[in-house]
Amino acid sequence: MKKIFIFVLMVISLLTAPALAAEKLISATGMYIAGASESLNDAKQNALQDAMRQAAEQAGVLVNSYSKTHNMQLTDDEVTVVATKIIKVIDKKFDVELLSDSEIKVTAYVDVVVNTESMNEDIIKLKNKNEELLSEKTNLQIKQDALNEMNKLKNNIVEKYRNMFNVFNGPIKTKKLDFNCYWKDAVSNFDIEMSRLDYYGSGGSLAMARSNYLRSNVPQNKWKDYVDDVICELEIKAIERHIAMGDYDLALMDCCSITHKISENNFSTRMQDDSKEKLIRYVKVIGEYLSVYEPEKFNDIMLKHVFSPKDIKSLLERLL
Repeated sequence: MKKIFIFVLMVISLLTAPALAAEKLISATGMYIAGASESLNDAKQNALQDAMRQAAEQAGVLVNSYSKTHNMQLTDDEVTVVATKIIKVIDKKFDVELLSDSEIKVTAYVDVVVNTESMNEDIIKLKNKNEELLSEKTNLQIKQDALNEMNKLKNNIVEKYRNMFNVFNGPIKTKKLDFNCYWKDAVSNFDIEMSRLDYYGSGGSLAMARSNYLRSNVPQNKWKDYVDDVICELEIKAIERHIAMGDYDLALMDCCSITHKISENNFSTRMQDDSKEKLIRYVKVIGEYLSVYEPEKFNDIMLKHVFSPKDIKSLLERLL
């Protein structure tokens, strides 16, 4: 009978050992000195908060040790969050001491238990939550950067055309255009209209410039995929017009179109550096903007031009 009793005690001891090991007792003391205008209840709460901070610091040592043992990297703030979560008050009491006619000292004593069993789960949950927050913050920053770059590019283009004719005195007049006019006159009209923010009129002038240049210099059967420095300049002006109007999807479509012509004609190595630099910058800024603000529209444009979705790199490689 005695042997059976001892055996039962051993079993109970083994069963309860993990539960006992899962909790650790911590005692901490906090203090607060209150002035005449403060209530005793507020002073007690402040003293209790101080005691809980002390208890959390002690629990933080356990959290820090646990994280290092299990190869978990935690910041000081993360250690504090976990430590605060795993402590539970089991007893508290206060001492009040009169220091003077206008001051009292309140001391809070707390006993807390630290639930070490849930520590691993709490750490994992916190790390996952922080990673999600970091990802959201990163995505917001990416969107903000893309918006800033897009607005900066648009403003620079608008200002470029608005300031183009500041050196002249008096109003600048456009020339009358027809299908027999010199293509450079149509370009001049485009620049003037862009400086006046006349985006509707500038579109007609640019179409006339492109049409008259091709008619004068290129056989009609080669118009579709023809490209040279003049065509590049005109296409860049078309892209700038769309950007100034805020039609970023149309601007990207024009970027894809001229890039395709440049690639098909192996014109990249012969392209003027200034035009190439502008086109590369426009592709990057517009592409990054649309990919985060209008991803479906961005993917549709890229797929229509035989590029991989979400892949500006493949577009830029054709220009480099």
